[in-house]
Amino acid sequence: MIPKTHFPLWILLTFFVIMGCASRGDIVQFKEDMVYLRGQVERLRDENNEIKEQLRSLSRSDATELDNVQRLRADLLSQIDALNQKSLFIDSKLEDVLNRIMMLTDEVEQQSARRFVPDSLQTENNEESVSGSSKELYDSAILDLRQSNHPLALQGFQELLRQYPESAHANSAQYLIGEIFYAKAEYDTAFREFQKVITEYPNGEKVGAALLKMGYCLLQQNNPEEAQQYLNAVIQQFPDTEEANLARAKLSGIQ
Repeated sequence: MIPKTHFPLWILLTFFVIMGCASRGDIVQFKEDMVYLRGQVERLRDENNEIKEQLRSLSRSDATELDNVQRLRADLLSQIDALNQKSLFIDSKLEDVLNRIMMLTDEVEQQSARRFVPDSLQTENNEESVSGSSKELYDSAILDLRQSNHPLALQGFQELLRQYPESAHANSAQYLIGEIFYAKAEYDTAFREFQKVITEYPNGEKVGAALLKMGYCLLQQNNPEEAQQYLNAVIQQFPDTEEANLARAKLSGIQ
């Protein structure tokens, strides 16, 4: 079982997910707890194997001892199942926190970029209509996404790409389309949408994140061999990024 000193971690995890953001330190702590849980699972599995050996060596006439061992084995199996469930819970929450951080980071980047637009580009920006600018479409779709209105958000991002495929928001819009399908567990479609980030916007800031999520999609489809290729690509091409750290953590769980 997990020591009592780890219970505050579950409370903090719930808090950070509800608040919609978390620091890098929080994510590192989540990863450390994942390593701890996996170690506990392996330890309990070893104990379970030892009990199996004991069962084989016991005489059928020793009914009392056999009954005690069987109860102990059942208890260990229950503990293993509980730890596996908690491990899956942390995995899912880590991905949710990462998605929220990426969304918030993208918004900050967009706001910073708008503050430093050269005067020579102001005229070009003003040519977009007030009612249908790429910024308005993007902001509206982001609002729908935050409110979990995925169909409307998807429609907004797709309309932005149709009208303004070369705008500053197009790269992020294409990436978030992939995130919407990933959240719906439509991993084939999500993979293709993330792939468009790389093919359509190879110099954009979302390439590393798209490669990472393509690896995630393949893992969800029980294709660890190909998933490792994408996760390794993240580490090789973007070694000092948060995406690379997440790719390393994912790879350690596969191997």
